Amino acid sequence: MLHKFLFRFILCSILIFFFYFQLEATIVNQLAFDAAQIQSIYPWDLNLESVLTVAQTFRPTSSRLDGIAVYLDRGGLSNSTDSVRLQLRTTDLSGRPTEVVLATAWVKITDIPDGNLELGDLQPDNLTRGYQVWFIFNQPLSLSTDSTYAFTLNARRTDSSNRIVCFYGTNGYSMGNGFYRVSSGSWGSLDSDLNFMTVLPPVIVPLFKLVLP
Repeated sequence: MLHKFLFRFILCSILIFFFYFQLEATIVNQLAFDAAQIQSIYPWDLNLESVLTVAQTFRPTSSRLDGIAVYLDRGGLSNSTDSVRLQLRTTDLSGRPTEVVLATAWVKITDIPDGNLELGDLQPDNLTRGYQVWFIFNQPLSLSTDSTYAFTLNARRTDSSNRIVCFYGTNGYSMGNGFYRVSSGSWGSLDSDLNFMTVLPPVIVPLFKLVLP
């Protein structure tokens, strides 16, 4: 008898709880990142006028790639209508970028924070490595985790006070390398790495909260 009474009491308590209260579920999509290289602190001007392109090779850890997050900073260019271009490319047998473009993404220059590089200001995390800027492709790409790919960056540079800067250094990423190219010449090695992270598929996180009557 005691067991039956306890069972009915617990069942009634549960019914009363759901009658007066409500659990509300929210699904949150959180972008997932694969931290690749974020410790570089030396600035490198993007300079489309001299047809200088910088690149970083990498090997994906996931077969799906949604985009590339690059650490950039803007000096001036507050009225610019241009954009920074990022292209994803294949690599050749020597590990350098090819002319085969798999996808292209653009970010407006004015959407990049102005960190006042000419004043030597530090970014919010107190590291001179730029602000994380997302280049998201129009649709996810299917890549091979056994292959090496490259992304290239280009932007206009008006003068030393009006420029977009990426950051390189430390050579701390073992699965790729930074490169540069002037005009249509060959790719030269930076012997360093750019700051970047690969953007992976969103992670679905269920959140629950108690809603009072």
